[in-house]
Amino acid sequence: MGSGFIAYGTIMAILLLAGEAWVRRSGRSPDWWDSWVIMLWGIGTLLAALLEGNICTDFWPVSQHIYRAPRNALVRQGHATHNFGRWAGGILGIFLSRNNQRSIVPALIIILTGWAMSDHAQALMLSTKVHALFGYTLMSAGLARIIEICFVAPKYTQDGVDSDTHSERTVDASREDINGVTSPSRAFRHLPPFLLVASGLLFMSATDEELHFVNDEGMDHVTYILIMFSIAFLMYSLIVSLIHLYSISGRNASGSVPENGTIELTAANKWYSPVPAAELEVEPIHHVIGDEDD
Repeated sequence: MGSGFIAYGTIMAILLLAGEAWVRRSGRSPDWWDSWVIMLWGIGTLLAALLEGNICTDFWPVSQHIYRAPRNALVRQGHATHNFGRWAGGILGIFLSRNNQRSIVPALIIILTGWAMSDHAQALMLSTKVHALFGYTLMSAGLARIIEICFVAPKYTQDGVDSDTHSERTVDASREDINGVTSPSRAFRHLPPFLLVASGLLFMSATDEELHFVNDEGMDHVTYILIMFSIAFLMYSLIVSLIHLYSISGRNASGSVPENGTIELTAANKWYSPVPAAELEVEPIHHVIGDEDD
């Protein structure tokens, strides 16, 4: 599950930095795709929870430590209802995000997942603290995603739609919406994918073996969590660096150079514009006072 959150944050960063044009051409909002992934994820994990035992563990041996571990009926019910909530919420998100509409249902499912994970009691106090912060980080990612969808993110209209902001009659009206390089909202839109990457790393580092080793070494939860967040900063830096390298190299290198021969206007400097050097070298015109010789 931790690698799934990291992959989710990576895909979200790709759509933010290099995939908005594809989203416009597809005619589907990002929340439509998110809802499909969450619904299929919920169906798969729900079937795995219902088939807890020989079928699941024989097909996927890695899950033996999950599905054959001793647990009481309440924990099994909690996992089953959590997976059922993903499946049901995914269906609602698919319906609400039809016709290229935005939806907050995927973000709401992320918040509920974080709340469920933050309230899991563990055998070690260190494990309880790490799981709690993982849940809080996941809830923060969902809340940031809701704010982004409702107040920050642009509307993904199709390129073929002749609207007032996407037509030949509009001069430089949609450049900021498409590119968004100078928009202050771009800074906030990096928050949800980073928090997803951080929550995925926290969850992957919350295994019993790792936490027992950390507890035996005498490390407290604050130090351990700060180490994981430091790794999350490095990992997200690598992710955005690779996306940026892809967008400015290879066949995309020509697209990163601004075109000067179009009708789009170049944003002028806020304070002053320097005089071009070519105008300073023009030979001055001399006027003669008096009658002009024929």
